[in-house]
Amino acid sequence: MSKLELSEAARKAKNEYHRQWRKKNPEKVKQANLRHWEKKAQEQLSDSPEHNVLILHKQGLSLRQIADRTGISHTQVSRIINKCNDVTDTVTGVTK
Repeated sequence: MSKLELSEAARKAKNEYHRQWRKKNPEKVKQANLRHWEKKAQEQLSDSPEHNVLILHKQGLSLRQIADRTGISHTQVSRIINKCNDVTDTVTGVTK
């Protein structure tokens, strides 16, 4: 999407309009910010190979099936799952 090339006066008028709108609608601004950052967080999670591995693991797929779907070696899949289990055990206080 290309950026609009506004004259200096038009840019100032637009910015002033937006400032006034934000003052009049603080709840809408708050909701928009919340939606934006929730979406960004979800995008970061879904881009994470670790996140995808753990989702597939919870669905009951084998290490090799997960490896085939994610393009990661089955050894790396195993390491990711073990790393997550170690972190979970540390947080919950479970000892092996």
